Amino acid sequence: MNLLGVKAISFKVRDKVLFLLIAITVGFTSCRKTDEEPIVEGELKFKVVNAVEGSTPQDFYQNDVKITTKSIAYGEVSDRLTLQSGTSQLLTKNSGSQEVTSSGSVRLYKDVNYTVFFIKNLAGNFEVVGYPADNVLPPTGRAGLRFLNLGRHLKQNLRISLASGSVTQTGLAFGYHTNYGSFDPSQEIRFSVGDATTYGTIPSGTFEANKIYTIWFDSTDETTVKYHVVQEN
Repeated sequence: MNLLGVKAISFKVRDKVLFLLIAITVGFTSCRKTDEEPIVEGELKFKVVNAVEGSTPQDFYQNDVKITTKSIAYGEVSDRLTLQSGTSQLLTKNSGSQEVTSSGSVRLYKDVNYTVFFIKNLAGNFEVVGYPADNVLPPTGRAGLRFLNLGRHLKQNLRISLASGSVTQTGLAFGYHTNYGSFDPSQEIRFSVGDATTYGTIPSGTFEANKIYTIWFDSTDETTVKYHVVQEN
């Protein structure tokens, strides 16, 4: 099974382009609008993840309203939050301060679940990237998984395989994720950098049947990779 990598800035769900927030260095930099489809007023669900090791815990805001009930530290995932659809400003701030770390104009669509990640990009600047979460359950007895590479220190792309030897994904570059795939939760999953013979493992039993997950990877150097799990449903 080969799952094509998809980058956040070009990922679509029901022809709705998701957003990319560019972090600020001196001033605010907003994303370019790429989809002017009319937005129906209503609510949507939103989950945030801090993927920057060593960062200050982050508070997330929609316009001037704080949407996280607690600051999100590295590796933490918020509860599923409720936001209003439409065009608005999404901001991140260091916990307990008004210091803005990223800001941008976003178009959010009613009844779409989003998962966003506070990251550092390849230039070392803070950034928030967002992805729509799948609402379609996997086949009975299977787990729905997608893999996201946020390992900015890696010099080669990620390779994902199963303990059985089946290769799931090769060449997963920074900032890209696979489409969702259906997996046997009893399978051990392996990940490696490039063609390295050493690999990390996600143990059998990590995932539950009939659940949907995003597995994101980060790195501390060119060869060390860590995995993290976000349950989407």
